[in-house]
Amino acid sequence: REAGELFESGMYIKARDLFRTLDAYKDSRERVMECRYELALEKRKDLMHPVTAIAAFRSLGDYRDAAEITLLLEYEYVKSHFKAEDPMTARYLTELRDENYEDSVELYEELYGWEIRITANASENDTESDIDKTSAASVIWWHIRVLKGPPFEERTEVRAVATFPNGQQIDEWEGLHSFMIMDGAYFSANTYFVDPPEGEPGNMTFEIFDMDGRLMSSKTVVLE
Repeated sequence: REAGELFESGMYIKARDLFRTLDAYKDSRERVMECRYELALEKRKDLMHPVTAIAAFRSLGDYRDAAEITLLLEYEYVKSHFKAEDPMTARYLTELRDENYEDSVELYEELYGWEIRITANASENDTESDIDKTSAASVIWWHIRVLKGPPFEERTEVRAVATFPNGQQIDEWEGLHSFMIMDGAYFSANTYFVDPPEGEPGNMTFEIFDMDGRLMSSKTVVLE
């Protein structure tokens, strides 16, 4: 009776604690959940601490509409903190994407979709200079950097394919046909004509594909 009166008076923490001491007596466990739900609703009113409210509703699992409110609050947080470097945005948006909530798939792609830059030049150590044409007899260094990708060090497997003007292709690098990448990853490779050693004019292309064959990035250099 005392716990019920505390609940009706809005003293949910004291009511919760008292119902917990009753353990499995009658509906005490259900009443504990009621108290926790009401406390979560109070936290929701505190706009300065949305993460606390989200955690409170998430802890309720499937109780009443707690799961739906959790997703809604996560979505509201993401929309108001739409920055890739925000760890809570990364966590919530990943959860929302997994639930296919609203336009979360599109938002996730906007923040964390793979973005790969390929530059080409004559130096193994120059990762910034970029050329669009060079001599067909040149050695070309291809510099591949992942500018953007999923959070939490998520990796994906990719293939790199270099195509010469004569149609010859190289798709194996250091004995590997594929490799793993993640946000911030970098690697380089070089290509040159062996036969004929003076090369052939035309377009030389370096491409990155995912394992389903979708093109992720490409760079073309004209050989003269």
